[in-house]
Amino acid sequence: MEEFGFTPPRADKSKRLEGTLYQFTVTRGLTTEIKDAAVERIRQVCSGALFDRLFKVVTKFKLADGATQVLASRLPADTPRNLRALFSRAVETKETGPRLRIGKIEACEAAGVSFPSRPVCFCCSRRRHDLVLRQLLPHGGRGLNKRT
Repeated sequence: MEEFGFTPPRADKSKRLEGTLYQFTVTRGLTTEIKDAAVERIRQVCSGALFDRLFKVVTKFKLADGATQVLASRLPADTPRNLRALFSRAVETKETGPRLRIGKIEACEAAGVSFPSRPVCFCCSRRRHDLVLRQLLPHGGRGLNKRT
């Protein structure tokens, strides 16, 4: 996907491959974890106005819109000198696992090309999935079940 896929319009975190019958889209995302204890330390050392620009107070803390831009820009004079370090301990961003979405290409469906009734799965070797793969591979899937 990384080598031959292209980025679809308005989907910066996705890569897509299009075949004759199917299009494959892999999307990668990020999750952000807010560590409440570290955020409380920031709250204790920051002015209320600056804290409100960094976090929204809900039942749990959520990252405020533009918080990373606030930290990247010039901070007010009364800002604690270790605010960026405190912030990096309070907020952790992780990449989520890739998700693969497989869809029928509408032009093929409109032309009357038949499709298997079950979704395609590339993560296991169940026979019903192998049959679908054989339809997609140019060599007819010969040697598909051979384990190396």
